[in-house]
Formats: sequence, structure tokens, C-alpha cells
Amino acid sequence: MALQRLRKFFSRKPEPPFHIVSDLHLEVDQQYASFEFPVCAHYLILAGDVGRLADYDAYLYFLQKQVERFGTMFLVLGNHEFYKESFESGIEKARRLEKEPCLNSQLILLHQTRYDIPDSNVIILGCTLWSRVPGRSSDDIRQKIQDFHQIKDWSIDDYNAAHDADSEWLIRELEAIQEENQRAGKDQKRSVLVVTHHAPLTQLMPSPRNENSPLLPVFATDILSDIPKLDGVKAWVFGHTHYSTEFKYRGGTYSGLQWPVRIQSLSADLYRNKGPLIHLTMLNLRVSTATFRTSLLIASKRNCFSRYRGLLTLAIETSCDDTSVAIVEKNPNNIPGAAKVHFLENVTADSREYRGIHPILALESHQENLAKLVGKALLHLPEAENKNGNTVSDISRQIVLADGSSPRRKPDFISATRGPGMRSNLSTGLDTGKALSVAWQIPFVGVHHMQAHLLTPRLVSSLNRGQTGSATTTTTETTPEFPFLSILVSGGHSILVKSKSITEHEVMASSTDIAIGESLDKAARDILPSSLLQNAKTTMYGKALEQFAFPNGASDYADYRPPMTRGEEVIKRESPWSWSITTPFANTRHLQFSFSSIASAVGKLVSLKEKTGQAMANDERIALAREAMRVCFEHLASRTIIALEALKPKTGNSNEEIKTLVVSGGVAANKFLMKVLRSILDVRGFEHVKILAPPPYLCTDNAAMIGWAGIEIFEAGWCSDLSVRALRKWTLDPRADDGGVLGPSGWRKC
Repeated sequence: MALQRLRKFFSRKPEPPFHIVSDLHLEVDQQYASFEFPVCAHYLILAGDVGRLADYDAYLYFLQKQVERFGTMFLVLGNHEFYKESFESGIEKARRLEKEPCLNSQLILLHQTRYDIPDSNVIILGCTLWSRVPGRSSDDIRQKIQDFHQIKDWSIDDYNAAHDADSEWLIRELEAIQEENQRAGKDQKRSVLVVTHHAPLTQLMPSPRNENSPLLPVFATDILSDIPKLDGVKAWVFGHTHYSTEFKYRGGTYSGLQWPVRIQSLSADLYRNKGPLIHLTMLNLRVSTATFRTSLLIASKRNCFSRYRGLLTLAIETSCDDTSVAIVEKNPNNIPGAAKVHFLENVTADSREYRGIHPILALESHQENLAKLVGKALLHLPEAENKNGNTVSDISRQIVLADGSSPRRKPDFISATRGPGMRSNLSTGLDTGKALSVAWQIPFVGVHHMQAHLLTPRLVSSLNRGQTGSATTTTTETTPEFPFLSILVSGGHSILVKSKSITEHEVMASSTDIAIGESLDKAARDILPSSLLQNAKTTMYGKALEQFAFPNGASDYADYRPPMTRGEEVIKRESPWSWSITTPFANTRHLQFSFSSIASAVGKLVSLKEKTGQAMANDERIALAREAMRVCFEHLASRTIIALEALKPKTGNSNEEIKTLVVSGGVAANKFLMKVLRSILDVRGFEHVKILAPPPYLCTDNAAMIGWAGIEIFEAGWCSDLSVRALRKWTLDPRADDGGVLGPSGWRKC
């Protein structure tokens, strides 16, 4: 008898441990690359709402990170997986994930899928199990639930049809397994683990405060009563409800996961109350005896792993004549989605003698000042978190300074501008950044300068959250959310860009000649009195032109009247001195900018006055300055209106609608520009479009924006090879010859 028991014991198939994760929502602040969690078992089950499949590359990178940590991974699609996609395209992308070579065939999509665990008696059944919305609740739910706004062409009927398909498949599979078990011997009976995203039972499912909510049907449906026999179901795990619950029902254990309690392990033998605990629900699946025991172990909050790992970068900007270094951190003090600039300092080359940027002087300024700024920045790195002071891992993440002060936290990676810009100037910063990367053995990110400008309002959003947030702040998306439109205006660029994601940008319009900033600088050198030019402290003549034209600030243009129609836009406005400035491209709606004619017209007017021996009076100079800016800014606004009209969604899908216009770059600091844009958008039917512009110190070239862009790129899973070179020209648009942001060689997954 004893020998028989021993034989039976040693012939038992092993109990497979499952590690279950749900509702991570990594799309919030794009945390696919930075989110970390411990490994608790061989099999990883992702029970939905991990992120959005629209963020395909970042989502894939998150899965790729788990390949070496786990064996087989199972993915159930949650409703958020489909956001920004249609239902069909979401399924197609999920199936693409299954076939990605980098995942080594370790990912199993649980979309109406049965999977028999090898060398065990365990079967996994998985599907989303969309809930059913009754007719009486449909109008309220359609308006209030984001699924019907974020999933393309998704209706209540589609929702219910998806529920019917999932539930019918699940019932068929359970009935088939029941028949298999009836034919099998006692030791060969199969135990079923069902994984769905939505809940199968409303009883005991919702948070008590939501149990009578009219929105309950989108979280759970009572389908268990439709299943005749549940004898084989030993565990049913679901997410979606954001409320932790666990209960017995007809012989099975049903567990709902709340997002802070994301990790569950099926097989309590992995953790016998040893060591510090994180939030765990441990379910002991006794395969051989078909019994099921549960124990819920919840540790104190301080032992729960942090969802928000702070990212710290040292950033360098040297694309033109500003030498800038910054220390930027995301999620400081575990404040989700927040940012902090620990250090930011600029040194601008003094080119006043040349009344414009002198390339050699700018390069020499970088060479003289960059190393000193980096040394200064190191003093502002956060102090290292020295838990035990002498372990290799702690020391490897510290920087010891020569002044004997407390060890500092080593940055997670280095960010430096790679282009576009002056190649020699760029190389100074790029090479310094790569050298720091090698010395500290940390990754390097070469940043697109214009991409950094258009992402700057997202930095401002996170900085504001850092000033008002706390460790318990409820997370929201960093604003502006994609898609949005950007006007990037500076001395070297004038482009109108539609941004779909961190790395997907479509250039809709650019200048056919010179940039708006250069046009304003040229106009300023002609208009400003010589005394102002001689006493100017910088070569930012466009800024001086604004101050000269509007000495009293906003009150000087309070009576500005925007053109109500396209016809009004092109009407010449003759001044009291009988001159006017022609609007560029007055007879075409082509999405292009042209600013050279404005600067030329100003130069000719001033030269004509001088040739006739007439001195231009101060009031005429002010009027000319105002008119030059008005024509520039209305031309900019005109093309923006044309773009917004072209981008109006044809299907009525609000997800595709442009709701935000970002204005960034040095010229964005001009307050009259913001007045013109806001006024014209309001009278031309786009009053709902929000205009976002960074504060003036973040409009001009600066390393803080480079650091933030580096963080967003790094979180999306990208960094640069140390072989990368500076790029004088580099577009944003993947349709261009160079392939856009990710087009040039040197990018790698990190």
C-alpha cells in the first residue's frame, strides 16, 4: 500500500505555477519600457488592459522584455487594447504580435483560445468576454463609456455581438471538456483555468460603491447561470473592474484583480510566507486531486512594488548657438506622470558684432562652455538612495563627486541633440554625450531637435503635475494627447506637423524659402532704430521687434480684428504712409509657407525712405513692425486653418479629431502671435481647438526639452548606437527620403 502511494506521488504531473498580471495601463505616460515587476512563476498571464495595440512597437518591446524572464506568455485582450483601433485591426495586430520573431513563439493569444499546458492536466480557456449591454442602459453607456469613443466604429450592437461570440465559444469549450472528463480516468481528469478580461458574474464583483451603478453592464455579465456544469473550472481570473475580489461559486474560485494588486501566482508553494511580500493573491491548484485551495496574502503598502520607476537623464543641446545642459527626471518621488528639472542652464554665443549667428563663434562657445556646464549640472543630480552603502549594485548606480559631497544618483541614460542643426556644433554635444554614456556605462539617446520642440508642452504638463501632485495622485494622460497639430516656428524652421505618436509625425506644410524667425530678424534689423540695435544684449532681434512694436504689451493689440473669411485675409491694408505688405500665396490654398517676401518688402520700404533722404519716424517704424508681424502671423494661421479643415474626420469619429494645436520654437514666445492664432481659430470655426505653448524659457533652444524627448523615446523602447553621427538635415516625416525620426541608422531597441 505504501509503495503504491509512493508510485502515485512520484508519477503525478507537476503543478504549473501561473503569474497573473492585469490592468497595467502602460499607455498612461507611455511606461512600456520603464514599468518593472518581479517574476513569481514560469507562466505569465496578461489578463487584459496591458496597454494599447495602437502603441504597437512599445507594446512589443514590453513583451520582448518578458521573454527571458518567463516561459510561455498568455495574452487576453482587454477593451483598452483596442483604443485608437477598430476591433478588426486590434485583432490583426494581436495576431501579428504572436508571430513576431523576437518573441520566440512564447506568446499565446487567448482570443477564444484553448491551450493545454504540456505535461500537466491543466487547460487554459481565454477570451475577452465582452459584457452585454441591455437596451435600457445603452444610451447612457454609449455617452459615458470611453469604449464607444476610443474604439473606431464601435457600437452597442458590436459590443453585444462580441459578447455573444465569446460566451457561446466558452460554453461550447466547457461542455466539450466536461465530456472529456467523463470519459477519462480519475487521475486523468482535466482542471480548467478560465481567463477573461470582463467579469462573468455581477454578484460580489463590483466595488460596493458601484454595485447599483447603471454602468455596471460594461464590467460584468451574469453568464455562469448559462453554463450547465462548471465542475472542471477550478479557477476563473478576470480584471477590468479595478476592484479586488475573491469568492467561491459552484466549486470554483473567482478572483478579480484591482490594478494596484496586479500580481497573482497560481501555486502557493512558490511563497511559503518567506521574505517580504508584495501584493499577491496565491491560488493553489492541486491538479492531481482536483481540489483547489486559496490563500490571500496582502502585504503592507510600503512593500508593494512601485508602478512608477523614475527615469533620470542628463541632456545636452548644441544645435545652434545655445550651449545648454539639463538634468530632467520623470516620476520624481513616485509621483505618476510628473516631471522635475533639477538643473537647466544656457550659454549663448555672443554674435552681436555680426548682427546674427556666427557659426565659428557659436562652435567655439560650445567648446569653451559645455564641459563646464556638465560639471555644474552634476552637483544638481539627486542624492543617491544609499540603502546599505556598500553593495556593488548600489555603488554602480552612484557618482562620487570630487568636492566630497554626498554620492549622486547616476542618470539612467544620456540625451543629446543629434540633429537637425549645424553639424560641427551638433558634434560637440553629441560626442560629449556619447563619452558620458561610455564612462558611466549607461544608454545614449540621440534626439531630434524639432521633435523635442513639439513634445515640450507634454513636459510642461508633467512639470505642473510635479508641482501639485503627490504619491497618491490619480494618473491621467500627459497632455497633449495624440493626435495633435504643431506649428514649429524658429529662426531655422517653419513647419506644420500632425503628430500621431511619439515617433509618427506627418509634415503638412513647410516654408518654401526662409523660416519665419529669420524673416522677423531681417525685418527687425531694418525697422529698429540703430540705437536699439547697437545696445541690444543678444541677437534675438525678433524678440526686440515685438518689444518695440508693443511697448505696452497686450493692451497695444487688444483691438486686433481677425479676418473673418479667406477673402478678408488677402485684402491689402494700406497704411497712413501709403505702403502695404502683400500676403504670401494670396491666390492659392496650397499647404506651404513663404516668408521671404515679407522681409524683402520691409527692406525695400526702409531703403526707399533712406534714398529719398527722409528719416522714418518712430511711429511709422512701429506701424511697419506691427504690420510685418501681422502679415507673418496671419499667413501662418491661414495655412493652419486649411490644414485643420483637411483633417476634419469624415466618419464622425471624435478620436481622429484634432483638439490641440501646439505652438513651439523660439517664435512661439511672441504674445502677438498667440493673439492672432487664437482670434482666427475662434472666428473660423475652430474655437474648440486648444492652443498650447511652452513658457518663453522653454520655447527657445534648451536642454530640458531634449531631456524630456529623450525620456519619451527611451520609454518607447528606443536608444542610439554609439556610432551615430550628427545630422545637419533630418526630417520628422517617415515619407521623406531619410525616413523621418526613426529613419536614420543607429537606432536600436534598448
